[in-house]
Amino acid sequence: MQEIINKAARRAGRILPTRIREAVKEHRAAGRSVLVSVVVPVYNVEEYLAECLESILAQSHRRLDVVVVDDGSPDRSIDVARRFADRDRRVRIVRQANAGLGAARNTGARHARGQMICFVDSDDTIPPTSIETMLRSLVISGSDFAVGSLVRDTSDGRFMPPWARKLHATTRRGLRFADDPEVLKNVFAWTKLYRTEFFRRVVREFPHGLYEDQVPAARAYLHGTFDLLPDVVCHWRIRDDGTSITQQKSTMKDLVGRWTMLDELAEEMKDAPADLLRAWQVKTVGFDMRLYYEQVPRTPAEYWEFLRDRVRHFLDEVGYDVLAGVPVSDRLLAAATYHGHREDLATLVERRESRTWKVPGHVVDGRGVVHDRYFEGLSLRPDEVLTSLEVDAEVRMRTDLVRIEDRTLVLKGSAHLANITTTADSDVRVRLFAVDDAGSRVEAAVEQHDDPAIDAFAKDPWNEHAQAGFTATLDLGLLSRRSCTFEVEVTVDGWTRSGRVTKPDHRGRGRLPVFDALGDDGRWCLERQSDSGLVLRRLTANRVPVHAAELDGTRVRLTLDGLPAQAVVLATSDGVAVEATLTPQDDGTLAELDLGPWLGEERSWVFAMRRARSTQTVRLSWAQSSATLVAPRGVLGAMSSSQYGNVTLETGPVVSQVDDVRLTADGLEVSGWCTTGPVARPVTAVLVGGGTETAPVPVEPAADGTFRVVVPLTDRHGITMPSGPQLSLSLVAAEVTSPARIATALWSQLPVERDGADLRVEVNASPKAALAVALRPPFEDDARGRRHQELLIEAYRASTEPLRDAALFEAFNGRTVGDSPLALSRELHRTRPDVAQYWSVADLRTPVPEWATPVLRYSGPWFEALAVARLLVNNNNWPWYFAKRPGQFYVQTWHGTPLKRIGNHVPGASLSITYRRLMEREAAWWDLLLAQNDYSAKIFPEAFGFDGKVLVAGYPRNDSLVGAAAEGTRDRVRAALGLSPDAHVVLYAPTWRDNLRTATSGYGRVSYLDAEQLPAGTVVLYRGHSNTAGSTTTLPGSVIDVTRHPDVNELMLASDALVTDYSSIMFDYAVLRRPIYFLVPDLEAYAGTTRGFYRDLADLAPGPLCDSTESLVEALRADYWAAHGGAYDAFVAEFAPHDDGAAASRVVARILSTTES
Repeated sequence: MQEIINKAARRAGRILPTRIREAVKEHRAAGRSVLVSVVVPVYNVEEYLAECLESILAQSHRRLDVVVVDDGSPDRSIDVARRFADRDRRVRIVRQANAGLGAARNTGARHARGQMICFVDSDDTIPPTSIETMLRSLVISGSDFAVGSLVRDTSDGRFMPPWARKLHATTRRGLRFADDPEVLKNVFAWTKLYRTEFFRRVVREFPHGLYEDQVPAARAYLHGTFDLLPDVVCHWRIRDDGTSITQQKSTMKDLVGRWTMLDELAEEMKDAPADLLRAWQVKTVGFDMRLYYEQVPRTPAEYWEFLRDRVRHFLDEVGYDVLAGVPVSDRLLAAATYHGHREDLATLVERRESRTWKVPGHVVDGRGVVHDRYFEGLSLRPDEVLTSLEVDAEVRMRTDLVRIEDRTLVLKGSAHLANITTTADSDVRVRLFAVDDAGSRVEAAVEQHDDPAIDAFAKDPWNEHAQAGFTATLDLGLLSRRSCTFEVEVTVDGWTRSGRVTKPDHRGRGRLPVFDALGDDGRWCLERQSDSGLVLRRLTANRVPVHAAELDGTRVRLTLDGLPAQAVVLATSDGVAVEATLTPQDDGTLAELDLGPWLGEERSWVFAMRRARSTQTVRLSWAQSSATLVAPRGVLGAMSSSQYGNVTLETGPVVSQVDDVRLTADGLEVSGWCTTGPVARPVTAVLVGGGTETAPVPVEPAADGTFRVVVPLTDRHGITMPSGPQLSLSLVAAEVTSPARIATALWSQLPVERDGADLRVEVNASPKAALAVALRPPFEDDARGRRHQELLIEAYRASTEPLRDAALFEAFNGRTVGDSPLALSRELHRTRPDVAQYWSVADLRTPVPEWATPVLRYSGPWFEALAVARLLVNNNNWPWYFAKRPGQFYVQTWHGTPLKRIGNHVPGASLSITYRRLMEREAAWWDLLLAQNDYSAKIFPEAFGFDGKVLVAGYPRNDSLVGAAAEGTRDRVRAALGLSPDAHVVLYAPTWRDNLRTATSGYGRVSYLDAEQLPAGTVVLYRGHSNTAGSTTTLPGSVIDVTRHPDVNELMLASDALVTDYSSIMFDYAVLRRPIYFLVPDLEAYAGTTRGFYRDLADLAPGPLCDSTESLVEALRADYWAAHGGAYDAFVAEFAPHDDGAAASRVVARILSTTES
């Protein structure tokens, strides 16, 4: 009977339409009928759970069994879970008394009903295709589980850890642990999809306690097969409050929990093959312990002693020589711990933070070793294990140019060994090989040359690599297979290492199609999608050569070879197909297509030929190579090519190409071409990025579409655009914004630099292949790159130049010319105009006083001024290498009266080791420290470890708030910002958070204010702390971002009220006697764990404490002075009694009387 049913089913399948049969086949292949269980353990995540469950239920794979395990959560997480269970039957809730994360996952696994199972932590989210991606891979491979990549999800962006980027670079299926032991770095439960049967049989359960995912992951890797995928399958939330389990590395609980887990893991690993066991041991003492080594300098003796004893015990058991397999930067930390050199840990961590993770190395007797000078200042002594660079001297490759023409590949670039220095006397040899999939190697001809620019991009302060440039040529006729990768071999003084050849920079030429002329046997092209470095592929599929193309109005004309009888040529785009009119010619066929009906629609068109009575199409492809191709552009749009040389056409409301970019005194001059179709529309150009954008500038194309426009490098309010972040150019027409594409001629040069007097612009391509620029300081070649900076530092510290009668001022690391240093600069010029003044600036566009000379921070002239100026004035600190010379007088103005704890009073885990040690050295150099009031004068000495003179004379920076020019400044600034006279202007100035980090480890922008809720007529000026100036988080359009405005005092004068939190601006703003409000939703966390206060904010605040925008709105509507007038008077009397407009004159008089006596 069953056989009859099966036959009937097969017969039905044969008579089904092809489209339906293919859909059924695809459905089965994709595993869409497979039920996947998703276990979500829940504890105290009310704030995050909804976002987590939304991301799970939005998965493209719909057959889900979502098991939410309430692990006795004391908050209202269960209410959130119930809302989801009520609306979606795929969600089930299981409740239990609190037993910990591991136990909650085990409970969920027991209740799972699916054929597959995965785990998602309840404060994380997963991308929409996470489960489908892993499931598809398992259907293809038959492996036991799949392992995806991850990104850290911070409040200021997402980023992938370097180890994940390296481990998950390519798709690899059916792996065993021995294939890549580095996979142990991805131990997380939430990056994996298991076959449920395998999980229950092999992985079994999660242990209780911390780091519960490590042992199960090891079991899975040891006993199963797995797929490693490049796809991100989890957004790992890094909480701003530091409360997640994985953010507690400085606690004894975490350290003990880690080693308890490692003991369990050692039991699992003991029977592993020797090489895999060694790989685990290397990871344990290096990668796993890294964060704990880094905590030692700011943790108590108990922490250090426990870590030291466990590391000693571990290395004594497994052998000290296991350290040779640990990367040298981690190896030295492990060795210092093993030998009991606690102070060395602080020195090594500081060295890594300030001078990168690299080390000085050279080749001795045919092997790479760490140079002895790296051990200077350490108790740790070099030995063969510590100095070996076997695992650290990787080949670092940069590909600048790939070109294919006349069946010859030309490749230009550089290749050097990391951590190995070379000189003119070094024997450096570079060889390059094409390697096909059978392992055959064909060597290219290589010409070597010096390339000094290498040291600018190598990010290595210790070593030089200028001998690493090369040009390679390869006759592609020598290759016998259809694809190949490339391998580079670098030999330094007899020591040889190999690596893969990388693709060109994705910001420039790496996005440009590279292919040779189309021949009868196909063409060679650069595989842009490959994750395996540089890959060439020979395409042999049929192509129809396009010898010429023309855009004439709404028509496309293509000159082709002769076509088969009844062939059809089509242009297709998103469901639209347009058939060409074909006209035979003496030497081929002319295909003409009218795309007029779709003119102005944003579309990408491709072209193909279809033979008579066939459903298969053959792509139309340019006959010439990419090196000689000049694609036409016209009213209709712009033609170009795919990476394989196929003909494409871009159309839209506005289509543009940039031919050149120049830097002028007025801004960025962009030359190019654009079209808006046959109907002329107004077009504007705008640069967007770094959380801001320039004001739109009209673009006026000539009759042929060419244009030239200058975009001022200032935002809509006249504030300079930031240096650093990438700015993308867009053209706007008919309210449609389109990225400005890059013409091939310019693209082939990218990335390229354009220099001006006070700025350097790096021109490159955005991730969407649009024109992008980054604004950079215009350093001379001798100051560019880590190596050149190290040489300048060495010269500075060795300087014996005589001191000059000059003063060097700096504020906030050169990010602004302001604060108390500016007030002192003015007063010094008034009283002693003969003293030469220099201002340290991070951006030469920053305006300095007319009597002063700007010096670019970290440039040669800056180092010289730092070495020879007799008077030094700063409100923060000089870099780590600063050393005051005899005869120099250093005035530290500091930058505010502290409410929050500073310096030595800050909790140990909240400040970096480098900063703490820098401040210790700095305080020893100060000759005079300013304090706004007696309150500060009592705090500063202990907080900074300063035993010198503290001058209480008011803050010079506040002189401008009470001077005669204050009212005129207010009017001028409000006009410049476009503020109407009757606008109620609120200055929102929150301080930075030690625990709020960006994706690049900077400090994240703080913004708790919802400007949309404020009363009508209110304008918000957002002033971020100088530490967050580099944050790129965008603000609502109704908020004016004035973080980069050069003078915060001008903003205070322009405003009518201040909203702040724990910032010292409150003590300055009180001088104006205008309302101050406090928006402090994180008050408890900040006061308790993040920083802590010297005084209770509630006791001294001259205004209301608001925990939300709603409560702030209520306070704004209340009678401020009736409620807070008395507290305000007391506040001013205690904290601003000396701010009378003459503080700068008192301070300068003190400086001159001291230095001239």
